[in-house]
Amino acid sequence: MAALAGLVASALATAAGIDAGQTLYTTNCVGCHGTPPNGMKIDNLAAANRPDLIRFQIQRNPAMSILSGLTDGDLANIATYLANPTSNDADCIFGWGEAILPTLLTPRTFSAKANGFDYRYYPPANMYLGVTTSPTDKRRHLYFLDAKIGNTVVDIGAIDLYLDAALAAGCP
Repeated sequence: MAALAGLVASALATAAGIDAGQTLYTTNCVGCHGTPPNGMKIDNLAAANRPDLIRFQIQRNPAMSILSGLTDGDLANIATYLANPTSNDADCIFGWGEAILPTLLTPRTFSAKANGFDYRYYPPANMYLGVTTSPTDKRRHLYFLDAKIGNTVVDIGAIDLYLDAALAAGCP
C-alpha cells in the first residue's frame, strides 16, 4: 500500500511539474523556441528532464540571460514539461485542424491562454480556434471565432468529438 501511495504522489508531482513548466515555458520561452513538440523552431527536446542543460544555455547565451532569475525548481518544471509536451489536448486538436484544413488554418501560430481558453490565432484568415480550459471532462468545448463575420464565438462541439480523431492522427 505504501508503494502505491508513493506512485500516486509521484504522478501528482509530475503532473504539477508539467502544468507549472508549461506556464513557465509559455511565459518565458515560446516566443523564441516555439510550442513543443511540433511547433518548435529549435529542437529543444534535448532539454527534456535536463534542467542543468537549460541553466547552461541561459548562462552561455546572452539573449537568454534575462532568464537567469529562474530558480532551479522553475527549470526542473520546464524540463519536466519538455519531456511531456503533448499533455495539452488543445494543441493536439489545433495541430490536427491545421493538418486537415491547411488552406484555412495557416500559418501555424503559437498557442496562448486568455479568458478561460487555450487558443490559436490565424492572422491571414483573422480567425481563432479555442478550447475551454476547464477541467478535463465532457464540458470542455472547441470554439471558433471569425473576426470577419462579427466576432461571434461559435461552439462547435465537445472536444471528445475532435480529440479522438486528432489522437488517431498522432497529434500533428
